[in-house]
Amino acid sequence: MLDMSEKGRLAALERKAVLDTPHEEPFDRIAEIARLVLKVPMANVGLVDAQRHWLKAASGISLSEIPREASFGNHTIQSECPLVVPDTLADPRFRDLPPVRDLGVRAYLGVPLHTSEGFNIGALSAFDVKPRAFTPEDVAIMRHLAALVMNEFELREIAAKDGLTGAMTRRSWIEGVRQEIERCRRYDIAGSLVMMDIDHFKKVNDTYGHPVGDAVLRSIGEVCLTELRNADLFGRVGGEEFAIFLPHTDADHARICAERLRTRIDGTFFRAAGARLHVTASFGICALGNDIASVEHWLHRADAALYRAKRDGRNLCCVA
Repeated sequence: MLDMSEKGRLAALERKAVLDTPHEEPFDRIAEIARLVLKVPMANVGLVDAQRHWLKAASGISLSEIPREASFGNHTIQSECPLVVPDTLADPRFRDLPPVRDLGVRAYLGVPLHTSEGFNIGALSAFDVKPRAFTPEDVAIMRHLAALVMNEFELREIAAKDGLTGAMTRRSWIEGVRQEIERCRRYDIAGSLVMMDIDHFKKVNDTYGHPVGDAVLRSIGEVCLTELRNADLFGRVGGEEFAIFLPHTDADHARICAERLRTRIDGTFFRAAGARLHVTASFGICALGNDIASVEHWLHRADAALYRAKRDGRNLCCVA
């Protein structure tokens, strides 16, 4: 069944970490195939966030986004089924939409982009400039292409994950946070960064060996992923160093989150190869301010707070 929870849907969309990324050839190709096979002048792959319908790929359309309420995609995501509109002027839901008025759209076929969790995060859309009765074969083709879009999203996620800990890779995390900084500033949303480093991890590797160290990293990844929200971005940015982006979170609440993680790790005994290990972690916290120039600058600020936590005795949380 389709989960209509908007909060959950937006979280599922954020987890894809695709919004505001550059065009990519696989998605461009799918939009072009939809346009050519259905013999329509326009087609796109779009994602619907809280405010807009953003185009990941477009063929025959020069727009990059459109307000959500003005889009066909906003209607498409409301159902599990494809949305077929043979004549937009004959349907009061659509006759006054900007694509109808400004682009001359007279017929529409859209298939929701449905995640494995049960959320519609966007739509694969085809537009004609004359009334048209799309056939069952047209709908089937669009369904197959929509499945290809979702497969591409899944492949992006696999490539973006650290195989040991389940965290995002450094590269994918930095790209995701770069997008989040833009979003926070566009909509005046609070955000905070937490740096985490496992204390004396070299000693674990030297004493027990790297397989045990890997098992500890894997377990700490599981602890963090269990504690964090779906919308939080958890990345492995170094050997035993992790970074967490917390949206809608000021410095005080970020510290509460960091303390919760610190307490969980401190209270957990990790078992690996017959060893029962106790490790701790130190945390540095920095809220997003107007003076933060880049993701790298933000990491540097949070890392300075992390250094203070290490210097002051470890197993601590410090705020920049």
